[in-house]
Amino acid sequence: MGFLGFIKNFFKRNKYIELPIKKVEKLKNEYDYNETEETITLDTKKLSNELSNIEKGTIIYANRYDNEEEMEQIPIGHRRGSYLVLGKNDNYLLCFTGTGVFPEKIRKYRFLKVIKDIYDMKKETYFHLNNIEYINDERFLNTVDNLDKEDMITLNKHLSILKNRGYYDKFDLNISLEDIECNVGDVISFKSKLYFIIETNKESYKCIELTKNFIDDSFKVDGLYFNLNNIIDINKSSNIKLMNYVSGETLDNILSNINNYFIDLDNKKYVQRGSVVIYNNEYYYVYGEEGNNWLLFKLYNDFNEEYDELSISSKVFYTDYKNNIKLDKDCNIKNYILATEEEIDIIKDKKKHYKKTLEYKKFKEEQEKKKQEYYNPYFKPGVIVMAKDFSRETYIIIDRDYDLISCISIKELDNNRIVIRDFSSSQIMSIKVRANELKRVKDKIEYLTNNKISENSGVKIELNRGVVIKRKDSYFYIYGTTGNNWMLFEIYKEKDVDNKYNEITIKDLIFYTDFSNLITLNKNLIDYEIIAIANDLEIENIRKSKKSYNKKNNKSYKEVYPTKLYNGVVIEDRNNLGTKYVIYDYGSLYSRCISLDDLNSGIKKIKTILTSDLIISDSIVYDNVKELIDSYCNIEVSSIDDNYTKTLK
Repeated sequence: MGFLGFIKNFFKRNKYIELPIKKVEKLKNEYDYNETEETITLDTKKLSNELSNIEKGTIIYANRYDNEEEMEQIPIGHRRGSYLVLGKNDNYLLCFTGTGVFPEKIRKYRFLKVIKDIYDMKKETYFHLNNIEYINDERFLNTVDNLDKEDMITLNKHLSILKNRGYYDKFDLNISLEDIECNVGDVISFKSKLYFIIETNKESYKCIELTKNFIDDSFKVDGLYFNLNNIIDINKSSNIKLMNYVSGETLDNILSNINNYFIDLDNKKYVQRGSVVIYNNEYYYVYGEEGNNWLLFKLYNDFNEEYDELSISSKVFYTDYKNNIKLDKDCNIKNYILATEEEIDIIKDKKKHYKKTLEYKKFKEEQEKKKQEYYNPYFKPGVIVMAKDFSRETYIIIDRDYDLISCISIKELDNNRIVIRDFSSSQIMSIKVRANELKRVKDKIEYLTNNKISENSGVKIELNRGVVIKRKDSYFYIYGTTGNNWMLFEIYKEKDVDNKYNEITIKDLIFYTDFSNLITLNKNLIDYEIIAIANDLEIENIRKSKKSYNKKNNKSYKEVYPTKLYNGVVIEDRNNLGTKYVIYDYGSLYSRCISLDDLNSGIKKIKTILTSDLIISDSIVYDNVKELIDSYCNIEVSSIDDNYTKTLK
């Protein structure tokens, strides 16, 4: 038959689910004894009484062949071997084959190792638990020993895993493969998911979910991720199946990783404002929080004369407060020490003071410079761009403050109106325009504003909130609008004697005011000069100061206008001194007046004048002025700039 024929017949005779193939040469010298040749006759007799009394877990010694022909194909020295009894039926013992060769590439739950010194065997033996062979009386030689309690527990655990994995589904074993109680390190199946047992008690198992895909706060072992975000208790009475287990050094490493995770989790619970934490092996101080993030600045152990010295819980650190970071509260940081409330207040004051130093200003200037270089340098004054919104309107850039780009609508220019809109660089895009179109737009702005667009700086063209203007040797700050008028309050270059004025800073210019002298100006006036334009921070600071003043002095907007003016009072227009008017219809923003000369001459014309420009001229009061004017019909009304008239019915 030959050597290959023997191998084929040998594996054909042995029924198995999965059998690791080893070269026969590795089996040489497995047993050290002299084997005599003998002829064995097989029949179907039932097991003898001796074999019928053999129980599961018994190690026996038996022939490895059923007949003389098979024996001839087996090398001398390999014709007999050890077997481990799993069970029995009427005719056979159901046994696992044993070998002295360590099965390197076979998972440990597929074999059982027995120690030679414990069972008085000639060598360590490995029984393949997924290779079942049938032994009858003719093959049986003798009983070696019975597995001790510890090895029986291991055997049952391995059999349970193989059963749950389906290795015995093809065999009608007619024996019981009992379930066993699980321990720490076992992998179980519960509701179609795998779990790793980390703790047991009388009623339940504490388990960590195992997944095939990576999840945050997980680590990988043997192709599976331990999901530390999903730790559950599973009742022992639940429908669970043992699928694998981990032992030895691997189990120690897994439990160590899990223990370190819980230590880190406890550390995170105690992080708070005033904590010194360790992140990436460096020290940081937690000075605040923002949503789900900690706000920190870096601490140093080495002395630096430019750094502040901080004493925190008897530890000395140094910092310049510049290296600020933001960390998610769930990230891997370790709590080191905690500052006292007194130390927290001291650090807060030091940090606040440091920001006002020259070093910090220099740092901020460098940061702002880098920020300026980051933005698209193409968007500068004089460039025509298009809005990315649905309107697709075109604009010309007139000013830029980092990523705040001020533009004039070209569409509104063609309607002789100047409308300014602010964009960020992400809201506009560059477009190609003809040179004559760019010139036309610039000429139009120059015509409407009396200003020229510079390629290097923005143009001052439109009064807006935050603008400081000079008019008739007086300075005013625009704080809002109402209808077609700007709302302003007067500001001064000098302090008042009683130091009641508030100091405001606009573009490095210092002014003083008490917010009380409020006026309005028509938006169509052009007899003013723009002095400065406040940035957003300056506008907000001035708004807060004005609000504080109004609240403190119980002021309202109505009180800023002349209180001695009412219908019938004779006044003069400060813009047209010498002509006296009588108020026909007094208003808080503007008043309708008629000149005394026109009234006496019977001319039916009313002029609208800003209430803030009215000056009381005489004490004369015309009590019947309304009746007098109402006696006229079809009175003509002129606007404040006298550019048009219309008939009032």
